[in-house]
Amino acid sequence: MSNRKRCQGRRLIFVACLLALLFPAPAALGTHGGEFSIDSRAGDPTSYSTVFPITQSCPGGGRAAEPIPGAQHGTGVNSLTPSTMVLGEIVPFEFRITVGGGAPADSSIELVATWDTVTTPSGDFGYDENYLVYCAFVDTADPSTSDPEGDASASVSSSLVGTEIEGTFVVGGLDPGDVVIVEAWVVLDRRAPPGVSGNVQSRMSSARTLTPDESTINVGAETVNLQPDENFLRAIMVQKLIASGSDQTQTFDFSGEIVATLSHDQVSNPVIVSDGAYQVTETIPAGWSDPSIACDDDDSSGVGATATFLVSLETILCVFTNSQSPATTTTTATTTPTTTGTEPVTQPTLPFTGGEITGWAGLGLTMAALGGLALIAGRRRRTD
Repeated sequence: MSNRKRCQGRRLIFVACLLALLFPAPAALGTHGGEFSIDSRAGDPTSYSTVFPITQSCPGGGRAAEPIPGAQHGTGVNSLTPSTMVLGEIVPFEFRITVGGGAPADSSIELVATWDTVTTPSGDFGYDENYLVYCAFVDTADPSTSDPEGDASASVSSSLVGTEIEGTFVVGGLDPGDVVIVEAWVVLDRRAPPGVSGNVQSRMSSARTLTPDESTINVGAETVNLQPDENFLRAIMVQKLIASGSDQTQTFDFSGEIVATLSHDQVSNPVIVSDGAYQVTETIPAGWSDPSIACDDDDSSGVGATATFLVSLETILCVFTNSQSPATTTTTATTTPTTTGTEPVTQPTLPFTGGEITGWAGLGLTMAALGGLALIAGRRRRTD
């Protein structure tokens, strides 16, 4: 081969390498999506205790050890039944992410899921848009979890898009062989209209890898359906608040439909009820005023220390706020007798052994004392 051909061949190799560095082949941008699989379910409401946003805060840090005990992917369902759900409760969803052996270490992926806020075709019931996606984390205590490095975590941002709550989840720290459960919380509407029907759906709409490259993850038709009717469970609860400046360690007893002892910012366990009227009365400790009572529906109310819940296909919370009664103080008026010129003036007892006398009153007492001494001395001289 001539030197000229060798040089041409080397130039072609150099140019090809340069182009490959400047313009990577599309295949290099999306080669790992097939290493991830996702299975979506809702927690089975019969497997965990009912919790509400007012009673269950969101754990921070992207990881938590089963904050709702019993809410697990392994016992999850793809269809929710109204008769097992309480209006206004937190509904946990479980996303199981399985990482294949060919995935890069410490990968990150993005999931996008949606929840209906209305029924199809147009009923005013669904998941509560006021809470959006209330919470998301990697459930480290779910029996399905396998995360030897212990570094998988999840975060979420959410917004209302049309009539859907859209949550975008970023899950990081994924290593080959990991099985990670991401738990997401949404909140069911706390009131349903009479005759509610139709379909409320949630779905995993898309997923992709983020690092070390970008590629699509197949999610298939991942949906969880809820067909609402009037068989939802209803509940009533009370919350105790104590006004600022009052003793916030004081406890209050409640009787009637709810029996509880609560201190500041505590909430009673929910009591499941049917539609109808129910009363709860607070016992007022000595030194406290009657509560102000506010309920979060249109027709329940409070009179004195009693709240009347008027339940109609809804869950109701009434808040009792108390303050200590103002202390009663008794003031005794002191009257100083008026001294006239004809009344005798009592002289101080001698000798004076008290502290320093100051001011005009002290000066007057001092002069009176000196005058008394002089009078006694004069009498003694006349006697002598």
